Amino acid sequence: MYRPLRIYPYFGDNLKYELSDQEAQILKNTINNVILYVKKILSVIPTEGYLLLERNACKSSWTGGRNAGKCASIRKDYVGEFCLDNFMIPDEHLEAFYTWTNRPLPDRTWYTDGVGVKNADYILYVQARTTKSCMTNFSPESTSTLMAYASYCKLGKNDRPIAGYINFCASEFKKYKSNRNKRILITLHEVFHALGFSKDLILNFRDFRQETFDTVELPHYSFPILRENNGTYWLLTPTVVSKMQEQFACQETGSNLPEGAPMTDKENVLQSHWDSSFLPGSVMSSKLGEPEYTFVDPITLAVFRDTGWYDVNFAYGDDYLWGKKKGCNFLKSLNSKEIPDLQKQCSVDFSSGCNYLQTEVINCENSELFSTSDAEEKSIENCRFNSSGSFYEAESSLDVGRCILYEKNLVMNGRCVVARCSVGDVYIKLRSIDPNWVKCSSGEIIEDTVEGGFVTCPVDEESFCARRNLPVYLQDLVTLEATTVTERPRATYPVTQGNMYSVEEITNSRTANIGQSCSTYSTNVAKTIFLLFVVKLIINL
Repeated sequence: MYRPLRIYPYFGDNLKYELSDQEAQILKNTINNVILYVKKILSVIPTEGYLLLERNACKSSWTGGRNAGKCASIRKDYVGEFCLDNFMIPDEHLEAFYTWTNRPLPDRTWYTDGVGVKNADYILYVQARTTKSCMTNFSPESTSTLMAYASYCKLGKNDRPIAGYINFCASEFKKYKSNRNKRILITLHEVFHALGFSKDLILNFRDFRQETFDTVELPHYSFPILRENNGTYWLLTPTVVSKMQEQFACQETGSNLPEGAPMTDKENVLQSHWDSSFLPGSVMSSKLGEPEYTFVDPITLAVFRDTGWYDVNFAYGDDYLWGKKKGCNFLKSLNSKEIPDLQKQCSVDFSSGCNYLQTEVINCENSELFSTSDAEEKSIENCRFNSSGSFYEAESSLDVGRCILYEKNLVMNGRCVVARCSVGDVYIKLRSIDPNWVKCSSGEIIEDTVEGGFVTCPVDEESFCARRNLPVYLQDLVTLEATTVTERPRATYPVTQGNMYSVEEITNSRTANIGQSCSTYSTNVAKTIFLLFVVKLIINL
């Protein structure tokens, strides 16, 4: 029943207004890469035939009679359909529009059906303009910049979004055009918004647990799925609750430990993001960090399952290390704000996620993370030593560059070390030129006799040593899709009652048939050429 979500991107000619041809192509590749990734994780009940969007043109409808519910008059100001920023939807994507009197047939045809979009479940309208929202980037009071924003435009069956819009602020896009990973991450974040991760759609969510084989209309949830507690809004849909319990290994509930996942608010108004103090590093957190420290986490994917519109393949998400299996006390400390910042948490338990998520907390002095251009070739968590200006070449595939807590003159900071991980043990070198490995046992404090500092060894060696492979969404899916060789359709063989064939027999039979066809074709061609030659000789005579 469910099939991979087919998103049709519509670019039109608007990309060339403020972007060069090269920049427009970069943007298209970014969008297409994200679309291919989303296709791997989200499935829907597919749209049959051509996807057409409904017009919102009716001024008043009939309340009774044979045409009850049908439109009686069109809005006088209606000139077409628009998404955000007055982006005009092409008529070819829109349904017909009629008005009725009391007669069985329409009184007037205002618009006929467009051709629609074939093989699509969602239309994504893409623009790159300096809109009013983008103008905040040029304000002196602005503390952050906006690269892109997005929203849904149209809803279909069961209120599933079937069209959306994303705008890239041209000036900011130009800044990041060479930072491929950053572009993809921001685009994925915005596409998730357009597909349904939105505060405005929460009350439209459908209870997927009520679905049966012949279900057409799914009911809404019969219980409140959003609750305010201690000044925080909590999303309480079933899969979100389950994934939160699984992530933190906590099944308890209580006044300071509510179920579900926390969402942000601004001046007591709900926002469409996770609270970053609870779920830092999530792709849908209110503070989107660098790609190396951002994850498509299971709690975010759970939201899409709980919409009732999508089936979700959680296998294509990331291994989200923040607070993983830390228990209820860890979750309580976050909810009660006992830990005002992550620096204190990192000094107690390095494996809480700081190593992967908080670059501003663990700021490795004398070292830095690989730049984006290097991430394609080397592990994105590894460290680079600035002192020598060269990369540390691992002696073994077991060696990894890691940030570790380092205290000097009563100041706690970070230090890039080379770590070698074996079963249950961690060995480190504080400097790449150090001749010997030093065993770093869980929680142990080791003195650095060269510089007079102290290293705090990681409590959780497994999390400390974990390698993160390049996430699927950061891979070049567009190129992979284009270079994939499609197998030829296989021949089908009728099943004869009483006769069974092995795979080997069928393969041999197929090979023999192919050989026979080729030889027969060659013989027929030879005969034809010979006859033509004879006829030509006769004519010449």
